[in-house]
Amino acid sequence: MEWLWISYKKLNKYKSDEFYDLWLKPIFFKAFNNRSQEIDKLPKEIIEVVRNAPYLNGGLFRKNNLDNLKMEINDTLLQEVFEFFNKYNFTIKEDMPLDQEVAVDPQMIGYVYESLACVAEEIYDRTDFGIFYTPKVEVDFMCRKSLVEYLSKHLPEIPKEKFYHLIFDLPEEKEKIEKYLDKDDYWHKLKYALDNLSIVDPACGSGAFLVGMLNILTEIYKMVYKHLKRNISDFEMKKRIIQYSLYGVDVMAWAIHAAELRLWLQLIVETDFKKEELRKHPLLPNLDINLRIGDSLVQEIGGLTFNLRTNKGIKPHLRKELDGLKQEKRKYLDNAPTAEFKNAEEIKDEEIRLFDNIIDERIECLETDIEVYTAEIGEQKDEQNGLFGKVNKGMWLCGIRECGKI
Repeated sequence: MEWLWISYKKLNKYKSDEFYDLWLKPIFFKAFNNRSQEIDKLPKEIIEVVRNAPYLNGGLFRKNNLDNLKMEINDTLLQEVFEFFNKYNFTIKEDMPLDQEVAVDPQMIGYVYESLACVAEEIYDRTDFGIFYTPKVEVDFMCRKSLVEYLSKHLPEIPKEKFYHLIFDLPEEKEKIEKYLDKDDYWHKLKYALDNLSIVDPACGSGAFLVGMLNILTEIYKMVYKHLKRNISDFEMKKRIIQYSLYGVDVMAWAIHAAELRLWLQLIVETDFKKEELRKHPLLPNLDINLRIGDSLVQEIGGLTFNLRTNKGIKPHLRKELDGLKQEKRKYLDNAPTAEFKNAEEIKDEEIRLFDNIIDERIECLETDIEVYTAEIGEQKDEQNGLFGKVNKGMWLCGIRECGKI
């Protein structure tokens, strides 16, 4: 970025205040976000460099509503931004809690997240939204403890204390536990348990817990693959964990974007591809399926309590559509060329359509139940209850229809 800025200032034929519009926008929204789109309005030496830029995709450089506002960003402001950033030593690697490096890493995003939340305190109480940044050491402990509980539950034949050694011991202290896991095919069983692990942070904020889990799972997977004598790059390992094991929700849109950025940076730090490979396939996965904006703590809609752990009552044809949608989501996440959906909005529309159909069928079932129930009560009880029976039925139907609107 600094090289681009210096090159821009050296070229006198360009007027001032055009760096953002004529240089950055084409590079961000075309070169990084498109496999084959050419850029022809930049100097030849810049175009040659941009041609070798990685095909990132993943939504990181996809235009959003803010980009469509046609804001003007002048060169003076950008000069101040570069001068500010040049005061610090930045790294894109988030070190483990015991590592020490004098640099600003993506963990800074977490502190910015909490600081930005403070700005809006006049609108809402920060504590009501649970907006606090958890220090890395505490996050690391929570992640490791959670993994111990998960593995001990799914691999009961292995004593729980063994998982404490596997997950909490320092690398130089793990010789004994590695020898223990060499017997009885434990490494294969451990890999199976990890491959089927799904982690969700229902209030993920800037993604501290997800990043912590990513680093620890990578650490464990490295041991697993070493003992299974399989060779897999750190990039592919982390990409798979992010795609298939990590999920997050937050009510704040900018918190989700911060979490996406931190996970992407975790991948980029492991990138080691040849130049000719960087344009073949998208480097980053689409994370807008795994990380969602919304209130995951809602328990009632229209007075009805929803059990999110079951899809009982969903008719076979709708369940088949749900299974198909899940498969298409995976294709979209993998940037597969056969993916039916091109962006997250199309997936959201399909989800809403399916949700509406499920709610409509549920309404029909409940209306039928209410009619049967009313008939069974009989005229005598219906007269005794009077208005209560009618209100009770009305409340049910109103609640269901409110759910349908949502």
